[in-house]
Amino acid sequence: MSNKMKFKSNLTCNGCVSKVKPHLEELDIQNWNVDLKGKESEVTIEGNVNEEDIKKAFEAAGYQAVPKKGFLGGLFG
Repeated sequence: MSNKMKFKSNLTCNGCVSKVKPHLEELDIQNWNVDLKGKESEVTIEGNVNEEDIKKAFEAAGYQAVPKKGFLGGLFG
């Protein structure tokens, strides 16, 4: 079953996204998108992963991903 999750992140540019990409590609993710507009970026991820795996992937690249509560099963807010 695929989960859809949203996170706030400290990614600020496409260079940041390219650093996180290889770490996310190691996970069972079907689709992911980063919106860099605004003060903090918003990351949407769909796949057979959990919040902790996503947070670890971002941390491995030197960034943060904080779940947004209240969206689809309590994950956006």
